[in-house]
Amino acid sequence: MIDRAIGVSGLALTIVFGLWSIAPTRFPLIPAWVTFTGVGFGIFLLGLAIGLLISNKRSTSETQLSQQPNLMLSMIGAGVFDPDATDMRGVWTGIGINAKIWNTGASSVATEWLLFVIPENETPVIAQLTEIPDSLRVSGSINSTVIRASESLESKTKDMPVGTTPVEGTLLFYVAMRREIILKPSTRLELIVKDINGKETKVTKVMGDWIHR
Repeated sequence: MIDRAIGVSGLALTIVFGLWSIAPTRFPLIPAWVTFTGVGFGIFLLGLAIGLLISNKRSTSETQLSQQPNLMLSMIGAGVFDPDATDMRGVWTGIGINAKIWNTGASSVATEWLLFVIPENETPVIAQLTEIPDSLRVSGSINSTVIRASESLESKTKDMPVGTTPVEGTLLFYVAMRREIILKPSTRLELIVKDINGKETKVTKVMGDWIHR
């Protein structure tokens, strides 16, 4: 409101003194310096009002932005493996994603996780998020590791709001794609998480950059 009051005052001063300077001779004369001062002060007040208006709008915009969740995401590594179940071998391939998530905005949980596997020059394929069992051995061509349900990043973030301190964990996906295609250095993994407003945060990694084989 104060910016409007200042603006109206400045406009009024500018108009009054401006018109008075060209008023008919029967009107009382005002010294030129008074006219110039009045018009100048009116213009100053108009400029001040515009500056306050811009500042208020910027402050409002920044406040609204800070009141929105702002999830941040990082993929640390991944393990690609063939499932033990015979009915899945040759059709499905498992991917264990090790990731971190944190939030620099308003409170939010992670409502949905998505993973797209994107081989070079081929159509992206969406992987299926799967609940991690109590214990699952992920075997690679060189070594193997065990992931546990207690490490599930989905479980850690679906009920507990994500804060500024990064939360690390594992996400288990299965995708209908052969393991050798996923392991090509040019294949990309695109991990997406959604906040309570449906806003997506995504991170992409090329397999050749960091994956353990």
